[in-house]
Amino acid sequence: MSTPLNLNQLQEEINILEDRLDQVRKSKKRVSTGINFTERLINVNDQSLLSIKPCNNVDHNIDQVINQITQLRSYTKVHFTQVTNHVKILSTGEHIRHYIMTGDSRGLGFNLEFDVIESDDLCIQNLKIKIDPFIRREIGHFIENMEKDANLLTFFKGFIEYARLNDQRELFFNAMKQKFSFLAVDVCANFLLKFSNPNDSRISPELIFTWRLNLTPGHVSPEVSLLARMPDHWRSNDEKCVIDQIPYNFQRLVELKGIQPATEMIVKSIFSDV
Repeated sequence: MSTPLNLNQLQEEINILEDRLDQVRKSKKRVSTGINFTERLINVNDQSLLSIKPCNNVDHNIDQVINQITQLRSYTKVHFTQVTNHVKILSTGEHIRHYIMTGDSRGLGFNLEFDVIESDDLCIQNLKIKIDPFIRREIGHFIENMEKDANLLTFFKGFIEYARLNDQRELFFNAMKQKFSFLAVDVCANFLLKFSNPNDSRISPELIFTWRLNLTPGHVSPEVSLLARMPDHWRSNDEKCVIDQIPYNFQRLVELKGIQPATEMIVKSIFSDV
């Protein structure tokens, strides 16, 4: 069983690292990078994605759509598996084309349906977005706003960035399971990781790591945290209340060393004798 001494040593190391962090903050130079490269490329393709003139030749129109989407895909990691459409002409002479698009970004699937009024403005209406339930639980509010505003391009931008960070999250979870194969490391949902001693889970401490992705128009913000559930005999020996400071100390370590090193440091300290 780990002793409070391990926790005290961790606290001392964190204090040293915090001093270094203060020095880094003072010397850090802020550099404005503006719009990142990928976003700039997406912006370049904003108009080409839907810049299709009204056309009675459906096959020709589909070819245009697929060609433009292929160009966009090379920059954004979007893979379209199916793109179909059909057109109807209203009594006013307006062309309305109904699209169905199916695809994925980094393994996260989506299905889109929407109408395009084929006028000079190419207005999008009636956007419906279908994604996996576990994704919708995390970014459901963003999806609802995109459907309400029929904002197809902002959806793609947000979904692409979400898929990229979700991919990083999955890589991190797999790395933790391999790194600490001697522990019970359980993935709960797609954003929560639990560490515990497999030999005696009833009296073992438990670390709960969460990595959520909050998606708003134009931005995806990751939020990470680490909580500790400790048996009574650990807390009775924790005179300096190091256990209660684990969430705060974890945030400090993340700021200085990054998510993975910070997580590894605390897990090793808690389960050093397993």
